[in-house]
Amino acid sequence: QKAAVKNDNRKKRHKLKIFQNIFKITIIIALSVLGLIYVLKDNPINTFQVLFSAKFIPILVIIIAVFSLLFIDATAITFLAKRYNRRYTFFEGMMNTQIGDFIGTVNKTSAKFIQAYTFTKQEIKGANAASIISMNYLVYQFVFVIVSILFVIFGFPFVKDVSLDILGNMRMFYLSLIGLAISVLILLAIIFFSFCRPLHRLLVSLMVKLSSLFKLGDEDELYKKWTMTFVTYRLE
Repeated sequence: QKAAVKNDNRKKRHKLKIFQNIFKITIIIALSVLGLIYVLKDNPINTFQVLFSAKFIPILVIIIAVFSLLFIDATAITFLAKRYNRRYTFFEGMMNTQIGDFIGTVNKTSAKFIQAYTFTKQEIKGANAASIISMNYLVYQFVFVIVSILFVIFGFPFVKDVSLDILGNMRMFYLSLIGLAISVLILLAIIFFSFCRPLHRLLVSLMVKLSSLFKLGDEDELYKKWTMTFVTYRLE
């Protein structure tokens, strides 16, 4: 009898998850349609004329590139999420990626928090969701820096004589170097935060003091909990 009840509950949860996924897809499609209506409302005829007059192959390449990027992002999220939830599916990873991308176009700052919240709805703990997002971003930043270095090296002949009037005739190459330096500094800052134990201890102490101030739990237990969280974060 217990097995039958457990199986029945599992089926109900499965049906609820299917309903939630359908609801999410419906929202994304509806928002996409509204976005297209907003973009096309001023002069739809002219927009379609431009699209129909464009060459087919470049548009096809762009479409393939966009969907390839979505596939890679979803694969990365799914691969990392499976460390914490073996039942995590590619479809859930795709949904998480799409939600993050959509929120990012509206409010870039909130995108990662919404993605972390989405993970909690996909049977992954909040601390593990933060680890997934951090690891995913770290890999992205590594690749971004490598690609930026290649662009600076191989793009130098094309931009060495190009100047920007808006920046007082500043050479574009110097602007590229500034952008590369910022990217490298962001990467180093992420690595520093990931491995700096004194900083982690300071954060743990601050969080324990704040928690005790609001009487959210025993200080020793909170200290152990947050310390283990940062230890796990460093290992990952």
